[in-house]
Amino acid sequence: MRKFIPILLVLVLLTSGCLQPRVENQERMSEYIHPDLGFTMKYPQSWNLTEEPRTYYQPNYSRIVFTSPDNQARFMVDIKRTYHPEGKEIGGVGLSNERPNSTFIASDKNIQVANFIGYQWIFLVKDPGREFYDVFLSITQICPGLQNNRIDYFFKYEYTAGDPELEETVKSILDSIEFTCPSEN
Repeated sequence: MRKFIPILLVLVLLTSGCLQPRVENQERMSEYIHPDLGFTMKYPQSWNLTEEPRTYYQPNYSRIVFTSPDNQARFMVDIKRTYHPEGKEIGGVGLSNERPNSTFIASDKNIQVANFIGYQWIFLVKDPGREFYDVFLSITQICPGLQNNRIDYFFKYEYTAGDPELEETVKSILDSIEFTCPSEN
């Protein structure tokens, strides 16, 4: 009987709302799939998704932008398909950040995303009323057998500095990215 009373007390407190089981504040994720460009990733359901249509002048180029509802974070993906001669070295990518209030923080030539090695540049931007990270990441995938066999993925993402929740969301997005070689259109 003595063991029954504490168990009953906990059950009463749980059902009355006095004690709540700890639940992580994890937002549901949606999946974005672009089979023509071999790209898949997950993003928060509350974020806005914008796709720029391909044009006659740039049929092998796509841009997808994901934006948080409060505009404190943004994740942009530029994807470009080109021809890459077999056996030729892939090479690197040059970058400059033209924001006047940005400070270069770090770069890494060996960042891994979905089993691919990429290049990453990190800048800290201090705008009036907001300080945020502006990050660029470049990954190249070679898909043998395709006419335009080189696919360059350029990720540009920004999030408010000092916001661990946004930082975790961006990390979750990066961890969800997958690349596949698409079939020829």
